[in-house]
Amino acid sequence: FRNGGTVIEMMTAEGAQHLKKPDIKKKFLEALDPTATIKDRVYQVIIQFVPLTFNPGNPDHIENLEQENNWSLGALTSARWVKPPEKCNNNQRVAHIMASFNDPNVAN
Repeated sequence: FRNGGTVIEMMTAEGAQHLKKPDIKKKFLEALDPTATIKDRVYQVIIQFVPLTFNPGNPDHIENLEQENNWSLGALTSARWVKPPEKCNNNQRVAHIMASFNDPNVAN
């Protein structure tokens, strides 16, 4: 339990994948509690030396990063600068981002 939530642990990976299917997920939540939500697990990683020209809020930049690294499309769920670019030194050209992945294999 975290913040009033409940953790549901599946017996198999196949069962977990089945529950993540949109139609199954919807029916499950309706039966459990119409106000309930399912939060997918994320795996956070620091990616070092990313050019400051990268915009973590731009979906095209995220997709390009996935393609350049041969990650599956959609594996990178979000990214943000560890230190905001406006607070970086004027001569600085790279910085680190905190990236969130939905796949532990990609995160490794």
